[in-house]
Amino acid sequence: MGNHTKAVTKAKKSDKTLIGNIIDSAIQDMRHGQTNGIPQGSVLMDFVSELVLGYVDLELHSRLVTDGITEFQILRYRDDYRIFVQNPQVGDRILKTLTEVLIELGLKLNTGKTTGSSQVVAHSLKPDKRAWFRGRQGDANIQKHLLVIHCHGIDFPNAGSLTVALTHFHQRITKAKRIQNPLALISIIVDIAYGSPKAFPVCAAIVSRLLRALSTDGERIEVIKKIHRKLSQLPNTGHMEIWLQRVSHPFEPRLGYADRMC
Repeated sequence: MGNHTKAVTKAKKSDKTLIGNIIDSAIQDMRHGQTNGIPQGSVLMDFVSELVLGYVDLELHSRLVTDGITEFQILRYRDDYRIFVQNPQVGDRILKTLTEVLIELGLKLNTGKTTGSSQVVAHSLKPDKRAWFRGRQGDANIQKHLLVIHCHGIDFPNAGSLTVALTHFHQRITKAKRIQNPLALISIIVDIAYGSPKAFPVCAAIVSRLLRALSTDGERIEVIKKIHRKLSQLPNTGHMEIWLQRVSHPFEPRLGYADRMC
């Protein structure tokens, strides 16, 4: 059962010593002599699917590197892909390449479920989960509590009620003795600030508290730089820079900001 390529398999369809042919024959016995698709609901079939999609991962990565595409992150859980890029055009090129790799294996993307979005946090949650979050105003879990507020911010950006909710969240984490996953919380709160600039002051206060939960000043400074790059995409960022300087000054007073007041 040595390594063999797709070309070798096609040339030796009757060779029952090849692992692919052995699996193909077994699946045919389960599906009336056909192998159009893989039966669902079985851990064994999940494993077989992973063999195929693992190959897709390798082939996709190889082609993207050859095309000079390196600024991306792709997460896959079973057959569900999440593609993260800085540039929408790069995302389109990756999607095209993925489609080509899948077609060569007799697979295709479900176009009805393939969408793009600039709201990374919101669209990392399925619609039913977002709907469930919207029916709540808090949660015992700190991260879920912040996601509830995030959903509210999407529906009502810059609203007074959003500021009130964030203020209550700030009060909660101020009293917390230990905060888990501070980086994830910072990502969510920065996304809220990005969509609701009026909430910068309270968001800055929350970020300041979360930064203290990180291990080193070096890690804190790196996170602050990433926040600055993210929020600098907005127009008229002077207000944001003043608040961000207040956050960063205790850790690194020499960080440069463009606003004259800074």
